[in-house]
Amino acid sequence: MSVYLVCLGGSGSKVLEAVTHMAAMGQWENEELHLLLVDVDGGNGNYERAKNVAECYQSIQSLQPDYHLFRSPLHLYCWSPAMPEDNLSSLGAEVGNGALLGYHFFTKNERNMSVVDGFKGHPNLGVLFMQQILDSRKAGNDDALEQFVNAARDNQADRILLAGSCYGGTGASCIPIIGTYLRKQLGSGIALGLLAILPSFAFFKTSKDPIDPRSEEFNHRVKTVLNTYIEQKVLKYRTQQDGKTVELDLYEKIYLIGSYKPSPFPQYAPGSSLQKNPATFFDWFACAAIKEYCTNQNPKQPDVYTAYIQQARWGWHMFDRGSFPTLHQYAAKLMTVFGLFIAEIYPAMNDWLNTTSRRRLKDNPFKFYFEDIQDHKPPLLQVHLNQFTKYSTYLIHWFFQIITTLPDDYFPALQNASYAGSLSQTELDERMDALHLDLNDAEKATLRMLYYQKFFSVPAMLHMLRFCQQTHFQGEEESTSTEEYPTFLDDAYRFFTNLFGKDEEKSLGVLLPKIVNAPFYSNAFSDRLMGNIFADEVYSGPASDAVRILLKRAFQSVD
Repeated sequence: MSVYLVCLGGSGSKVLEAVTHMAAMGQWENEELHLLLVDVDGGNGNYERAKNVAECYQSIQSLQPDYHLFRSPLHLYCWSPAMPEDNLSSLGAEVGNGALLGYHFFTKNERNMSVVDGFKGHPNLGVLFMQQILDSRKAGNDDALEQFVNAARDNQADRILLAGSCYGGTGASCIPIIGTYLRKQLGSGIALGLLAILPSFAFFKTSKDPIDPRSEEFNHRVKTVLNTYIEQKVLKYRTQQDGKTVELDLYEKIYLIGSYKPSPFPQYAPGSSLQKNPATFFDWFACAAIKEYCTNQNPKQPDVYTAYIQQARWGWHMFDRGSFPTLHQYAAKLMTVFGLFIAEIYPAMNDWLNTTSRRRLKDNPFKFYFEDIQDHKPPLLQVHLNQFTKYSTYLIHWFFQIITTLPDDYFPALQNASYAGSLSQTELDERMDALHLDLNDAEKATLRMLYYQKFFSVPAMLHMLRFCQQTHFQGEEESTSTEEYPTFLDDAYRFFTNLFGKDEEKSLGVLLPKIVNAPFYSNAFSDRLMGNIFADEVYSGPASDAVRILLKRAFQSVD
């Protein structure tokens, strides 16, 4: 059974990103993923990041480096409809009855607001423009929206899930509009589900534009939106059954995910590539709702689901083993391979591809491994290497953001001195002060969450993040991950090496078995794994296939 998912707006983009990373960890098995990304603000950083992550995944999946990981074929459909450059007047709100309605239902700022960069948390405007766009579509349109619908129709999909926020602009606007459009195109027989994302973050707003959203208003806004959905029967549709007109639920199953305590986001930047809101645990947790929906035996049976997190240790156990029984193990394998790649493979392989002097390459291990194709280095080799490097950078930052974006007091038990032999928050702060770390309050909170989480070895993660900071992809220097706290990483590394002792100061290659807090791959030391790779015969196949075979052997070496 294929997975059909519609991701709406900035929150939907982050869900798509999580779904893609879970596919890399083999959690959709080999099911085909059909992912429609919808955002009127196509220039924002979250949209671009989700798109890039999915495209990197597609490139790696085509190489099929591992039997268990990167298994699911992924089809990406990106629909970013052009918005009119005018304001409400483009819909006739300045003449006749339209002017009267516009005056009573919209503020002056809303009537004068441009929607070129999105709806900025004003779904009352968004529904008008989105409805106009869908009403004006012509038969035979071949854009991404139509391609997604045709794929669902041709493959006889029995269900589609839509994911978006109920407190922003694009998501709240599109939840009723896109759902109704899919009903019209695919009929009442298909099941539709809704993953409604509730407030879980707050941002620091520098803009003084009164039209821009305020995160302190999110909770009030979501109440208004949900009340409107219910009281105005927005999430209902009419159809014919047995010769009668009946009113049915637009979405049979609804999943609600949010947080009572918001995570702080660094900035607000609508309509900008700077809008790169970090991943949070709730994006990852959303995958559990998607999995439940895709495997539900009665998708047409109406139901509402809510989620909760136990106030216990902050680690892998928080995922239901019934939904993702292999998540811990496959995440460990993937991150171990990435650690090996960063510590050993990438530096030597990149040097081999970009150095013409045989003298300089005399100590490069790949000189001998690929000696038969030494003089035939097709550009595709560098492309494959760059795509894997780029994806590894995305995934490492994604995990780092997830384990550090929850408020540090979200789990009170973590701050108790008895928690798994941990230091209390007071003791941690005293250690920070003693080292004279140049950290602000937000960075201290991030460091505390790094300390308390039980997902990853902190020194190993910091090693990997440092590599990400230094990595540039050919022609894409602007899209690398250099925006991620370079000073903070240095201070955090200093803190944890001081805290955990000199053994943690060894190379990342030595830390490979400890990257993920798990009993898996305990013998996955760098020298051993590289020995496994080079134990095979010298590669003598097609030059264009060299990186694929190298990656395949890297994954096999961990098993």
